[in-house]
Amino acid sequence: VASQRESLARATAALDRAIDVLMPRDRAASVYSTAGAERAMRGGVIQA
Repeated sequence: VASQRESLARATAALDRAIDVLMPRDRAASVYSTAGAERAMRGGVIQA
């Protein structure tokens, strides 16, 4: 039972990481322009 629990925990962690890569959460609050967060969030579009 312990090994199954450990295996499930590893699989769940791997799935969480894969989901974060494929479907990132809203990170707008952590993206800043040179004018700060307020100005960065107004634009709505981020260019690479």
